[in-house]
Amino acid sequence: MKIIVLLFAMCIGSGLALQDALSGLNYKQEVIYINQAGKRMPGPTADATVPQPNTVAYAPTGKVSFGA
Repeated sequence: MKIIVLLFAMCIGSGLALQDALSGLNYKQEVIYINQAGKRMPGPTADATVPQPNTVAYAPTGKVSFGA
């Protein structure tokens, strides 16, 4: 019975010591946005602050006719 109580007390003590040791750690988290090609992209807040210019990739010129 004494051994069971001693093991229980050791488990409680080691758990409290581990909790106390881990409470002092403060890791900063970083979120990295990556597109499908694997390149880094700006986050959603960065997109909202920088206005993106509206560009047209292809603008056809001339007249288009459909005939047989």
